[in-house]
Amino acid sequence: RRTKKSTVIRKKDPLIKIRPATQSRRSVFTRATPMETALRYKIKIRAAARRLKFLPPRTFVSESGMAKSGIASAILLYKNGYKVIINDMKSEISGLQEALKDIEYVNAMGQEPETLLDGVDLLVLSPVIPIFKPFARKAQDMGIEVIGEIELGYRYCHRGAKFVCISGTNGKTTTTALTGELFKAAGKRTFVLGNIGIPITERAMEVKDGDVIVAEVAALQLESIKSFRPNAFGMLNITEDHLNRFQYKMENYIAAKCRGFRH
Repeated sequence: RRTKKSTVIRKKDPLIKIRPATQSRRSVFTRATPMETALRYKIKIRAAARRLKFLPPRTFVSESGMAKSGIASAILLYKNGYKVIINDMKSEISGLQEALKDIEYVNAMGQEPETLLDGVDLLVLSPVIPIFKPFARKAQDMGIEVIGEIELGYRYCHRGAKFVCISGTNGKTTTTALTGELFKAAGKRTFVLGNIGIPITERAMEVKDGDVIVAEVAALQLESIKSFRPNAFGMLNITEDHLNRFQYKMENYIAAKCRGFRH
């Protein structure tokens, strides 16, 4: 027989998974499988070991990952103590060496990403890489955290800052720029970032308490968010676009777009 107190504890237990509402009340709460529990504790143990300097933190910027967001992510993580591995399907990218001249990194350009996962703690995906790619799924099965650039940038922004995000198939850039100007006119220290051209990771360490980040976000970026929590999220419209990136299913594209509302 459960007491009221024990019920509250079970609801807060992070290892409890919620079943769909269509199932009976008696089966609403169920504990995670032993494999899921072991995986979560493995991640926690590795994180604790990194804090105690037993394990060097590492990150891996994935295939096709060394465009603007990949470069900014690599620099941000290096400055925060990570050992960085850069990887892209191309073996050479013009201007990349110059862009990364101030950091140390392991150059794995042109290599298969599946071969680079051993010992890696964090995998940062380029927006053009689906989270269901085989190497990304393999990374998750190995206990590696897989996220995208906007999730990474959000984690390094000051928690006292406000995020205003704008998405949609058409009109995102114009609306984001105008919204940024409105906040600036209101006297707010404002950063206009995201898909508009400046990665969130590029300016994340400059953001202070009370600042406003107006970010243009696309479905390609929202697909891999986890802790990302915008204070306001606007959807302008949704029409068919990028369906080749979402397994040619409109419902997948819509679901990715709407993840901003869930958070």
